[in-house]
Amino acid sequence: MANSQVFDVNLKNKVKADLLHAIISGLEAKTLNLVGMKASANYILDHIEAIKNYSQFMVFMDELKTKWPVFKNSYNLYGNKFYQEKEKEVISKLQGFIKSQR
Repeated sequence: MANSQVFDVNLKNKVKADLLHAIISGLEAKTLNLVGMKASANYILDHIEAIKNYSQFMVFMDELKTKWPVFKNSYNLYGNKFYQEKEKEVISKLQGFIKSQR
């Protein structure tokens, strides 16, 4: 998931499902109460449609986990994917640069 990757409908739907799972897990573990569930669900629905790329998504996830710590694992999961993709981009660019210098 590159920084500039378009945050399309399919990806938004996957994220919504992942975040719903986090809400349910939080309720089951009693780390999220009903008021927090309603507020976080509304926050997700109010903000996710405006996300256009992965950088905006990570800002959204940071805000989400700050307001409701139950989403910290989701933030870490998507953050790791983001940095892995950035690392791949840098390696690819470096490889291209090295090849061009030969």
